[in-house]
Amino acid sequence: MDLQEQDRLHIHQKLSLSFRRYQVFLDDGAGKAGDSQIAFIEQDKSSFKDKVVIYTGEDKSQVLAEVKARKLIDLAAGFDVVTPDGDPIGGFKKDVGKSVIRTTWTLEQEGEPPITVIERSKAIAISRRLWTFLPVVGEFPFPMRFHFDFVRDEKVVGGVDKTYRLSDNYLAWTDQPKLDRRLLIAIGVALDFRQGR
Repeated sequence: MDLQEQDRLHIHQKLSLSFRRYQVFLDDGAGKAGDSQIAFIEQDKSSFKDKVVIYTGEDKSQVLAEVKARKLIDLAAGFDVVTPDGDPIGGFKKDVGKSVIRTTWTLEQEGEPPITVIERSKAIAISRRLWTFLPVVGEFPFPMRFHFDFVRDEKVVGGVDKTYRLSDNYLAWTDQPKLDRRLLIAIGVALDFRQGR
């Protein structure tokens, strides 16, 4: 299986009190997650925002990529995605000014034009922000599906779509053959854990 040939990946978060766990599956051809798991992330919640290791499987015997924060304290959160040997794959950075209403990131890969990653719905973006301020309730998953579009040259070239209301399951997709799929997995996971949850 060539990961780079996969245009649709399903990212599922597994519930845990002390860890963040994500499974990444291939698409089954009918728009659902198939049985083939191609990546796994498990990390202590306290260190998750500093460094994330993406493994090829749950035995964690082989590293697919690593995501490293550029600065430990940075409102304009920036992350580099590197190979197991430390070679750069790409990165992404939050656009603080544009994120006041709709969360916006810039996704970069060497040799390719940047991609803007932006929340699709302004109304849902505002509702999601209000949800986090509700006592107790704000600790639970936001009950509406929210989605991010990947935009290059004013054209949607991919996205991360929340597929279920009350669980953190996402479809990460792109029609760009050169976009590194390890970068697609990294931004898909980051869009979940960086949404203040």
